Amino acid sequence: MSLPEDSRSPDTAITAVLLAERDTQLAIEACQREAELLLQAARAKAAGIHERADARMTRTHLRCTRGLHKAIDRLVVEQHGILTSDSRRVALTDEELDAVATRLAAVLTGGPAADGEPSR
Repeated sequence: MSLPEDSRSPDTAITAVLLAERDTQLAIEACQREAELLLQAARAKAAGIHERADARMTRTHLRCTRGLHKAIDRLVVEQHGILTSDSRRVALTDEELDAVATRLAAVLTGGPAADGEPSR
């Protein structure tokens, strides 16, 4: 039984292997370039998503802040009305009002009251 002879010479076989390696390397480099382009596109898309989310959060924060300010303004007006009507019902002298204000300030700040006693 005879073996089929390879018609290629060793030089031809080596050249074919080298060409295949070169083609493989070129294909790998092309894949790497394509992967880098895909990564750049994904990063750009992620940056856009981040910017839009940040803008939405900023708008939401501003809306909440405006709503909070409006609610505080309403409460101030309401409390001012209550205090105004209460002050009309309570007849205090200027000295008595000063004493009340001093005690209130002491209570709010934790400092001593006008009578020398620490506030509670």
